[in-house]
Amino acid sequence: MKKIGLICAMKTEVPGIIPFAEREKIVIHHYGNCKIGVIVSNQGKENASAATKQLCNYFDTGPHWLLHLGICGSNKKYKAGTLLIADSVVCNGSEVKLSYQQAEEAKRLMVNYRLDYDIGRFQTLDKTAFSKKGLDICEKVIAFDKESIGIAQIASDRCIPLIIVKAVSDVVPDKISWWQFPLGSLRFLRNFAKAREELSKFAQIYFSS
Repeated sequence: MKKIGLICAMKTEVPGIIPFAEREKIVIHHYGNCKIGVIVSNQGKENASAATKQLCNYFDTGPHWLLHLGICGSNKKYKAGTLLIADSVVCNGSEVKLSYQQAEEAKRLMVNYRLDYDIGRFQTLDKTAFSKKGLDICEKVIAFDKESIGIAQIASDRCIPLIIVKAVSDVVPDKISWWQFPLGSLRFLRNFAKAREELSKFAQIYFSS
């Protein structure tokens, strides 16, 4: 049986195929030939790092690999729900490169099932970015989040393969006008629902493969 550690930052990012009881810190779910340990870390790289350690320690010999699923903002004009695969993660001058084999497996499934996807570098930010103004954006970044570097560093330290897949909810704009927020909030809710739908679709395909 494959042992997989699944980390999500928020309960709303846990795929719909996995029942998640908020009263439990770690939930074990069996799906096909997979034993999936699920933990919700809350937002931020420190929380993500602590949750990843806890999840790895929960399994007697550690998980066979880790999977980080979530919603992200993008640095390019993708449509809502596009799935992005990380091949590396950068934050404040640090970089962790991810397993080529694991990323290619996720890519293969997306190609076979005709899901919209891209693969590239993720950048973890210290706070939510409403625009790119003031951000020190690294070269070739396709997505922004607040957790991936914390998970990637623990996975690297423990030599556990890691797959990071995030669904785009919005493109981070170059600048923003505050009067746009009411309309932007409605658009975000619609896009978030689409992103969550595509993320759940990928999870079902992935755990069934």
